[in-house]
Amino acid sequence: RVAALLKRVRQRKPSAFGRADDTESLLRLGVLTEIDDRLGVTLAGLLALGVYPQQFLPQLNVSFVAYSSRSGESVEGRRFEDNVSIDGSIPAMLADAMAALRRNMKSRAVIMGVGREDRWEYPEEVIRELIANALMHRDYHSLAQGMQISLSQYPDRLEISSPGGLFGPVDKEGLLTENVTSSRNGRLAKLLEDVQGE
Repeated sequence: RVAALLKRVRQRKPSAFGRADDTESLLRLGVLTEIDDRLGVTLAGLLALGVYPQQFLPQLNVSFVAYSSRSGESVEGRRFEDNVSIDGSIPAMLADAMAALRRNMKSRAVIMGVGREDRWEYPEEVIRELIANALMHRDYHSLAQGMQISLSQYPDRLEISSPGGLFGPVDKEGLLTENVTSSRNGRLAKLLEDVQGE
C-alpha cells in the first residue's frame, strides 16, 4: 500500500515528490510525523494505509445491520437479516461496507431496448460517497474514538450515522442549498485522494 501510494504521488505530483526519498515523501503526505527525533505513524497514515488499525483503536470501525422491519423490531423472532462489524483501513472498510449493502439491497431489472439493466435499490455511487464521507469526516478526537460509524438498513430506508455530526459552517438547513464545504480531517482527506481502494 505504501509503495503504491509513493508511486502514485510521484507520477501525479512530480514537483513535490519526484526527488524526495520515501521518508520525506511520507512526512509530506502526513503518513509519518516526527516525535522526539523519532518517526511515528500518524492517525491518518494508520487509517489510510494500515492493515488492521483496530489493533490500536478497536472502535474505529463500521457496524452494519440490515433490520427485518421498518421499526427495527423483531419479525417472527428475527430482529435483523444481516449484522457485521467491518474492520480494516478506510479503503477496506469502504469496500466491505459496499459488499454488505449489495448483499442486502434489492435490485430490479429495467428493460432497455432489447436488453435489460439491473438497478440497485440505492445508486451505488451515491452510497459509496456517503460511506466514504462518513469514514473520512467522522470525529477522530480521543473522546469520540469509542464510537463506531453505523450503517442501518431498513426495508424502507438506509441510515448512516457518523460520530461528530456536521462540521464548520455547514448546517442542516443549508446542506442541500448552499455550496459550502468543510473538512474536519484535512490531512486524512488529502491523503485519501492518492490512496488506492481495495
